[in-house]
Amino acid sequence: EAALRAARRADRYCFPKKNGQESLSFAPREGMRTEQTPASFPADVRALGPGDVFFPAGYRRMKKPPEALFVRGCLPLPPLACCVALIGSRRASRQGLFLAEQLGAELALRGICVVSGLALGIDAAAHRGALTAGGTTLAVLASPVHYPTPRRNAGLAKAILESGGWLLSERPPEGILRPEEFPKRNRLVAGLVSLVVVIEAGHRSGTLSTVEHAQDFGVPVAAMPGPAGSPACAGSNALLRDGASWVESVEDVLALVAWEHRIERPRLLLPPDQQRLLDASVELAAPASSWLRSSRLPDERARNALTALVGKGLLVRLPGGLLGRNFGPARFNPGLDSPSR
Repeated sequence: EAALRAARRADRYCFPKKNGQESLSFAPREGMRTEQTPASFPADVRALGPGDVFFPAGYRRMKKPPEALFVRGCLPLPPLACCVALIGSRRASRQGLFLAEQLGAELALRGICVVSGLALGIDAAAHRGALTAGGTTLAVLASPVHYPTPRRNAGLAKAILESGGWLLSERPPEGILRPEEFPKRNRLVAGLVSLVVVIEAGHRSGTLSTVEHAQDFGVPVAAMPGPAGSPACAGSNALLRDGASWVESVEDVLALVAWEHRIERPRLLLPPDQQRLLDASVELAAPASSWLRSSRLPDERARNALTALVGKGLLVRLPGGLLGRNFGPARFNPGLDSPSR
C-alpha cells in the first residue's frame, strides 16, 4: 500500500480526480484507445517500495531510486550477481537477432537470468533465447506490467511469466503510458544487473542511454563487435573503441561476471561425429573452417557432419559466411537421428 501511494504521488496527474476524489479509472489521452487501459488493479501485481525486503538491491545505488516498482512473477527477484542485460537496436540485422537469441540461450543454460526490455529486435530475441533454453528471463517495461508493450510481444510476455520469469515496471497499473517512459525504463535495466552487453546498436540508438546509466551506477559494459563501417553496429563498435569489454562468446560474458555455475546442454540423440562438431568450442558465430578445425575430426567426416547439422537446422548459416548454433525448437528434439555415424 505504501509503495502504491508513493507511485500515485509521483504520477498523480495520471490519476484523474472526480468530484474531488481520486478516480481508479484512466484518463486516456487524445488518440489513445480506452480499451487498452483496464481500470482495476490486477491481483497478480505486487507493489514494492524502497523499504520492502524484495526491493532490488541494485536500485539502492541510484541517486534517485524509483519510489515504487510493480512486479508480476514470483518473488524474490533474481539476485543482481546472476543477472546480465542483453540489449540492442529494435531494427536489428538478421545476424544481430541470431547472436542475441543464441547468447540469451547460452547464458540461461548456465543459470544466468537474462534481463532486457521486451522491445522489438534485440530485446525480444534475447528473451526468446532464454526461454528456448528453459531458463528464466526478466522484462523491464515502460508500460504497466499488466499491459505489456509492444502488443506484438504480448505472447512473449505471457511466455516469460509461464516459464517462471518476471515483468517489472515503475508504472502503476492505473498509470498512462507516455513516450518519455521508454528512455526512463533504461535506468531500471541497468540497475538490475551485474553486466550490460550491447549486441548491436547504431550510432544514435536508444540502447546507448542504458549504457550511460550503467556507467553512472558502476555496472561494467561489454559489446559484441560488428562489421567495420556497418551503420547497424556503429554504436556498439564505438563502445569498444571507448573501452567497453570485448565479447564474442558466452565464456567471455561469464568471465566478466565471475560466474561459476554451469548447466549442461540437453543432449541430442545424434551420431557421434555430429555431436562432436556441435559441441565444438567456437565463438557464437564462426566460419565453417573454424567448426571443422575445432571438431578435430578427419576432414571428410567433419564436412559430412557439418552438412548434416545444417540440414537438420542445428547449425544455421549467417551473413558473411558464418555458422552458428540454432536454439530453436529442433535444438531440443531428442528424436532427430539414430545414434549411428
